[in-house]
Amino acid sequence: MKKMGVVIFNVLVTSWALFTVYVLIASAWFSLAMFAISPLLVLGAAAVGLQHFMIVNFGLSVLLSMAAIIFLPALIKGTRAVQRFVSGFFTQMSLIWHS
Repeated sequence: MKKMGVVIFNVLVTSWALFTVYVLIASAWFSLAMFAISPLLVLGAAAVGLQHFMIVNFGLSVLLSMAAIIFLPALIKGTRAVQRFVSGFFTQMSLIWHS
């Protein structure tokens, strides 16, 4: 019974933390994707007529795209680290449950 309480407590307490981390990672990936395609979005908005084409907007979107490419390896590394941490957490919970 004590073992079950420890597992339930750990799952309940850490589930909110894991949810928060996964939401932050998802928003980082979404932002990175939008930054990467921002030149296409600027050109598409100008072609459709949503905004006038301005070289400043296009230049800034190219800079954002370059920043996304630069930060991509760090985001991949961070995502893998979180995956390893979560996998290790569930491995520990499994060991506690089966002990």
